Amino acid sequence: YGCQATGADLSDSTFSETSFRDRQTTSSTVCFDSAKLVRVALPDIDLYAGSFHGADLSDANLSGADLRYALFIEATLVRVDLSEANLQSAVFTNANLTGANLAKANLTAADFTGADLTGARLTHAVFDDCRGYTAG
Repeated sequence: YGCQATGADLSDSTFSETSFRDRQTTSSTVCFDSAKLVRVALPDIDLYAGSFHGADLSDANLSGADLRYALFIEATLVRVDLSEANLQSAVFTNANLTGANLAKANLTAADFTGADLTGARLTHAVFDDCRGYTAG
């Protein structure tokens, strides 16, 4: 079982309150540009190098997800759960991460240039070699 959507373009799609709970779901390089993914549950999913340019992931659960090299440019990630996610080299340029949960996330080499991290939970997150954010 499981789902594979490698290379799929889901731009402008709406998946509000949808759940993808199968650990075998793989969606590497999927394009979710401008998609509305409010309150979706995608824990532990593989979205390696996915594109979320301008997408709304408010209140989504992406805990433990593989989001290495993902693009969240100008995305709305208000109160998103990215705890324990692998966000190595992800790009959050001008993204809204207000109230996001990034606890224990791997943010090595991520780019937060212009991102809003107001009220974000950053406990034990790894920020090595990040741009646009200084852990302190």
